[in-house]
Amino acid sequence: MKVSDCKINDEHQQVKADDNLSSVKNRYCHFLVVVENKKPVGIVTNNDIVKHVKNEKDYEKLKFKDIMSTPVISVKLDDDLDEVSKIMFKNGFMSLPVTNNNGDFVGLITYFDHLGRISEKIRRKVEKNKEWNYLLEYTNCNTGCLCIWFKEL
Repeated sequence: MKVSDCKINDEHQQVKADDNLSSVKNRYCHFLVVVENKKPVGIVTNNDIVKHVKNEKDYEKLKFKDIMSTPVISVKLDDDLDEVSKIMFKNGFMSLPVTNNNGDFVGLITYFDHLGRISEKIRRKVEKNKEWNYLLEYTNCNTGCLCIWFKEL
């Protein structure tokens, strides 16, 4: 299965390096991709914003290029989903920028976007290998978080 088979979030996820933080002040942004000439050049998370904003004036004076993390780890539309999952797990990422073959930013893939596919893969392995005693389950909680647990078979 490829990245292109999953939902790619492309709305309101990119900002320019020279934009100041006030451009996202009134919206919740967990993960932003800083884009220049269509290429991802940095990442800004809500934690980065919280770390750097001490008062209201910081929203106006700080630019994304001042607080972005580099280099950017991204995946391509034709990358294998298993490999993407390994990259996320290895680096502790919940989201990754997705680029086309030209390296242009096309959106984000999040862990939650393909968790169902991963869970289905685990289910199939459980059916083939009866010595597994637990099965991964997940659900969206009322709080908007994703609850993950193992249940006994």
